[in-house]
Amino acid sequence: MVNAYIIPSQVVDGKNVDKPFKSWSVDEIRGAKYDFKAMNIIPSYLNYDEFFRVSACTTAKEMWDLIKVLRKLEEQGIQEYKTFWMQQGETIRDIQKWFTRIVNHLKGLGKVFEEEELNVKILKSLNRTWKPKVKIISETKDLISITHVELFGKLRDMKWT
Repeated sequence: MVNAYIIPSQVVDGKNVDKPFKSWSVDEIRGAKYDFKAMNIIPSYLNYDEFFRVSACTTAKEMWDLIKVLRKLEEQGIQEYKTFWMQQGETIRDIQKWFTRIVNHLKGLGKVFEEEELNVKILKSLNRTWKPKVKIISETKDLISITHVELFGKLRDMKWT
């Protein structure tokens, strides 16, 4: 889609106002029909969350542009999630804030995570100074039965021996 559908208008008393439907040309009616069809087709290819985001759009072009923005935001969030890694000098609190922001952003865009996936991602993202603690947690805890919030709590509470 290159052009947005625009409701036909006319100038009345120096102001631009919408044309009454009865005075629309054949081409204007055809354009409205195409836009209406596109607006009914596009949602059938969207997931539940995307559907509700575009449901307030008034033209197919507006829907399409919003979908492109949402998809780009999702791609950026997924890339940020994939490259999430504990940097030198960061604390568990620091990475918890960063990780939670990334995950909440993706959840807001409709991404669904299993707790085990999040927990494994957290443990794999810790720098090598945490590897002995990661091994202990991995061997003693069922990563399915705890939430990632609980995991961060356990990591914060671990004493260095």
